[in-house]
Amino acid sequence: MNQEIIKDGDIVLAIIIKNQEFKQGLDFLTKDIDALQVGTWHYQHGQILKAHTHLEAERKNFNVQELVFIKSGKIRADLYSQHDKLVAQKELTA
Repeated sequence: MNQEIIKDGDIVLAIIIKNQEFKQGLDFLTKDIDALQVGTWHYQHGQILKAHTHLEAERKNFNVQELVFIKSGKIRADLYSQHDKLVAQKELTA
């Protein structure tokens, strides 16, 4: 998986997932313990998926979680600690 994790100490500030060829089938890009589950479904046209349920998982979030998907162009993301210290600047492109 082509990803970069930006941390401030033990606190994950960002997980940057680069544009990549997705694996065939279902592929989760985040860990089961992460607050947001991100995955890709790459199946052939006409594939029918079995009905299923999701497991219950208690999660406590103290900060807003967000996902930014860049469809075209680029952005600069400034990542700050909880104490307003600049930790990283990243230029992200589609």
